Amino acid sequence: MNLTARCLAWRVLGLVAYVGLFSAPGVMADDGSTDTLLAEVGEIQIRGADLERAWTARYPHRPAAEVSLEEWQSFLGVLVQESLEVLAAKKSGVFEDSEFTDTLNRAAVAVLIEREVDQKVTPFSEFTDAQVQEYLAAHREALVLPEERRASHVLFETREQAMAAREALAAKDLKAFQRFARAHSKDPETRQRSGELGYFTVEGIQGTLRDRRVEATIVEAVFALQHLGELTPVVQLGSRFSVAMLTGRRNTEPDDGALEARIRTQLWEEARNARYQAFIAELKKKYRPVTHPRRVE
Repeated sequence: MNLTARCLAWRVLGLVAYVGLFSAPGVMADDGSTDTLLAEVGEIQIRGADLERAWTARYPHRPAAEVSLEEWQSFLGVLVQESLEVLAAKKSGVFEDSEFTDTLNRAAVAVLIEREVDQKVTPFSEFTDAQVQEYLAAHREALVLPEERRASHVLFETREQAMAAREALAAKDLKAFQRFARAHSKDPETRQRSGELGYFTVEGIQGTLRDRRVEATIVEAVFALQHLGELTPVVQLGSRFSVAMLTGRRNTEPDDGALEARIRTQLWEEARNARYQAFIAELKKKYRPVTHPRRVE
């Protein structure tokens, strides 16, 4: 089924599931009287109750009592046009297309879940401050990311070279350190970046690149530093030696507002999942499905 047919499937769902557009002759209005027939499009009849239901479904925040006569007449024209599209789809056989049916079924399920699950879960804003604080206390490690530090380093062939360079660089600033790294570092990768190692956690993880890690000895030495611009002692990396400078630090704990929003989102998702599982349990109890997994080949 092409994109046009997919869009039509969703439109038909809107007409059938939300609006109740297809009325039979003699349909009764809510007050018990025969409703006024407003339009006929082939076998489709559009009555006053259909028009109002359609409006309420599409514009729930605009009461029908506030709609002008001109707006009602214009909206009737929209429903007539959509009815023509539905008739054309029927004639073309789209309604019998299996992909159309699948799309319609999935959309219907989405409407059902919205009504039976999402609308019955506590809204984000209604979780209490006490619930938020309780969740934070229980899940702080998962919600608050660890501190990250940034460093540059120079790699040397011998310990003596590293010690001499550290002494010479002790009073230098970052720019001087970077120039030295570009000129003398034996690390071919970081040398091109002026010795830049980037930000990393205490586990050596470099940002989101979890498959890349900074050497543990450098990480330990950098996290032992207290001040930006401070140099590590000479550290051994295999058969070679390194001196690193602390160039940045950042606390990745979000501000109070962002953290509270994240917690409320998590509380809602957990409540929604619990409601969904309860809903599925209700369906299983009602319909008692029977499966035969051993028959699956």
